[in-house]
Amino acid sequence: MLTCPSCASENSDSQKFCGACGARLTVPASGGTPSSPAASYTPPHLAEKILASRFALEGERKLVTVMFCDIANSTPLAASVGAEAMHGLLNRFFELALAEVHRYEGTINQFLGDGFMALFGAPVAHEDHARRALLAASGIQHRLRDTPDDRLRQLRIRMGLNTGTVVVGKIGDNLRMDYTAVGDTTNLAARLQSHAEPGAIRISETTQRAALPYFEFKPLGKHQLKGIAEPMPIYDLRGPRVSDKGAPDGGRAGSPLVGREHELVVLEASLAALREGRGGVVVLRGEPGVGKSRLVAEVRRRPGAEGVRWLEGRALSFGRHLSYWPFIEIVKTCCAIGETDTEGQAWAKLEATVRDLFGPRAPEIVPYLATVLALEMTGEHEQRLKFLDTQALGRQVFLSMHQLFEQLAQRRPLVLVMEDWHWVDQSSIALSEHLVPLAGNHPVAFWFATRAEPGEPAARVRQVAQSHDGGVPFHEIALAPLGDAQGGALVDHLVAHLPETVRDQIVRRTEGNPFFIEEVVRALISDGTLVKGADGAWRLARPLAALILPETVQGVIAARIDRLEDGVKNVLKLASVIGRSFFLRILEAIAGGRGVRGGRAGRPRARRAGSLAPAAAGAGIHLQARPGAGGGVRQHPGRTTSCHPHERRPGPGAGVRRARRRVHQRSGLPLRAGGGLGEGPGVPVQGR
Repeated sequence: MLTCPSCASENSDSQKFCGACGARLTVPASGGTPSSPAASYTPPHLAEKILASRFALEGERKLVTVMFCDIANSTPLAASVGAEAMHGLLNRFFELALAEVHRYEGTINQFLGDGFMALFGAPVAHEDHARRALLAASGIQHRLRDTPDDRLRQLRIRMGLNTGTVVVGKIGDNLRMDYTAVGDTTNLAARLQSHAEPGAIRISETTQRAALPYFEFKPLGKHQLKGIAEPMPIYDLRGPRVSDKGAPDGGRAGSPLVGREHELVVLEASLAALREGRGGVVVLRGEPGVGKSRLVAEVRRRPGAEGVRWLEGRALSFGRHLSYWPFIEIVKTCCAIGETDTEGQAWAKLEATVRDLFGPRAPEIVPYLATVLALEMTGEHEQRLKFLDTQALGRQVFLSMHQLFEQLAQRRPLVLVMEDWHWVDQSSIALSEHLVPLAGNHPVAFWFATRAEPGEPAARVRQVAQSHDGGVPFHEIALAPLGDAQGGALVDHLVAHLPETVRDQIVRRTEGNPFFIEEVVRALISDGTLVKGADGAWRLARPLAALILPETVQGVIAARIDRLEDGVKNVLKLASVIGRSFFLRILEAIAGGRGVRGGRAGRPRARRAGSLAPAAAGAGIHLQARPGAGGGVRQHPGRTTSCHPHERRPGPGAGVRRARRRVHQRSGLPLRAGGGLGEGPGVPVQGR
């Protein structure tokens, strides 16, 4: 088998191009692996992302998960096999490990003799960097265990992972990154790796907390690590959870749903129509953390949901090269195929389910559903597919999936919940377009939860639903942040009897995002700032000087900022340094040195302002008229700008300290020249 250097998919030895992404496959010399890991040091698809965000690499703080990995007892191993054989063994190990790191869009920072250091979340930000890092670590172990290479299979490796903030340096030759750690982020990961026994994946508490919904961990207590002042709680990774639905909440307080009465009415109406035999499509759209999944979960708990069959598929942020991933989850659930089932057990459950639904027609359906599940074909099933080209096989897969959901709906009204649809792969998009018309004449409802991003796949679902003959009932729910009163009510549900000033500070800092509110409250409880008294009331154990967003929230915000164009990101960073409220002319002045898109200082001010305003709007900076003291407009009318409070604090995604100092210096020049904020021509700017 050949491993694609671009997306890490497995391909047959006869293929010249990858069947998943189309990249050219390189055949290793003499049937081995390439002679140097540098040949696949950074795969093309990841290199493109790195280069696209090159602006950020001038100096930027990033929240990342750091992985250190090395081969245990490599010195006696090298002595026993010889230098030449050890060189080849190391190359084969690096190729295997790099494929897993790149599969989850990690970046190799450096090779360290018989090991390496990798980063997840930089230079390309990912809100789920901890999950990606642990999947890569598990993948490396599984690949070593399953490899046919006897010497590789005998290797024992140890890994250490930690989550924290680093400062990203510049790109050098061959896309090799230079990073320096803020605090002990990198050092702690290295110490964890040194502390681990052969075969173990040892992680810090910050990584464990970030990945708790997705993995099982074994707590090892507090240990004193070399170079770390205080004993640290550490964990070993046991493996992925069979289902994340039963995952503990990591200390997060539960709360009733607040401020979503209208949205609940729409979803309950969709369920009521379904029970009467009428299907439909609902798209839930909103920013991360606004409560899309929470809203669906609330409806599923309410009376009337029991008589409906619920099947859920979830797209993955790293799954755009995994064909049909949400539908794979759905078919597995439908057939009761577990994560630990062998291929033989999966085959048996699939065939039993299809026979129950289709009777004697089962052989016409089974091989195509097995294709979706990527099961190995043999015998009659292999013969049925033998002479089908790619297009013909795709048509049969679509037809079989259509018939599967049609049969399920005839027995019981069916709701297909598609979570995180903004991350969906192209094959699943095409399949969903084929399936949506089912809702026009069968009791099938499609609920898509997606983020409010330009060009996201749910727009195609809307087009299909509206263009279908007779029309498919379609509803779109745009979830907005909670208002001040609703946000305050949520805080009261989580921690009752807080001082009003503290409650208001939490609501303001989180901008009414329910997930952010819950995470901030959880963090305040975790660090002992909020304590529960004997009477059940919560109180402050110490003064709340500044409300710092927890890493779970910072990761979501950093990934969102990272998707902005470089010019827009530049404007946002400049605005975050100035403050919450400022004149547009100040932003124009400090952006004028490079311009929004790399322009020169000294170009006409009108042109500079004309290009800056759209970039400011794209960065989430709001422009508004600033009234004068008497309620009228100032003598020099203009606009005020506002910078979102989440984006003003110098955290992940912000520039390094020396760069912020230079911006502060430049921002003072127009103030001195104009005699203050209220004087001189310019456009006042105010934060939201």
